Amino acid sequence: MAGGTFSTIKSFFGAETSGDAPKSALEMIRDGHERVQRLFEEFESSEGAERRRVVPNALRELVAHTAMEEEIFYPRLRRKVGADDPSMFDEALEEHHVAKVLIGELQNMAPGDERFDAKFKVLAEAVRHHIREEESKMLPRAEGTDLDLAQLGQEMARVKERVQRSGRARPRSERRQTARDGARASRSSSAAERRSPKKRANQPPRSGRTSKPARKRRARPVASGSRSKMRGRSRAPARSR
Repeated sequence: MAGGTFSTIKSFFGAETSGDAPKSALEMIRDGHERVQRLFEEFESSEGAERRRVVPNALRELVAHTAMEEEIFYPRLRRKVGADDPSMFDEALEEHHVAKVLIGELQNMAPGDERFDAKFKVLAEAVRHHIREEESKMLPRAEGTDLDLAQLGQEMARVKERVQRSGRARPRSERRQTARDGARASRSSSAAERRSPKKRANQPPRSGRTSKPARKRRARPVASGSRSKMRGRSRAPARSR
């Protein structure tokens, strides 16, 4: 069996099989990074159909890796060190979001589509940057905490196995976030409509209140003497100079 094919199969099923010793959370993350980067290198060193066969395996690996970080690792570590550096987690989640957008687009494309290869290369560059940031900042912070990294590793392994076996395109955490974003957008839209003067003008009166008709202003009566004087002024001939 060719080395590239073997590593691709290993990347899909992962190294966390029942015969392997349990891995800590940091080992899970670093191993996932290594597998993804090997798949990127295989894509770049191959051509044609062989190159494009790598893509589905890389996407499955990324989706599972993202799920185990977002569901287990990020929330637990954030409770410990998030107050000191909240932007570290916010930026990591935004980088995940960018990767998910590209993954979703690639999953809806055929390998022969225009810009398929270019889109995957952009995804690879984004993920490589994310890996550098995570391994230089976040993982060292985790090593300095009292987190039970062995227990976290077991929980992360279960999430990864669940996602890989179910074949879901998106992890549960993304679906929950999407629902929250949708609810937030709905509330914002409703608030904007309430603030709109046009909307208020067209709205019926609230229950319990009746709109009063506009009162007509009556013309003030003019005294008869004043009318006579006005007629006299209008009929008086113009004086000749």
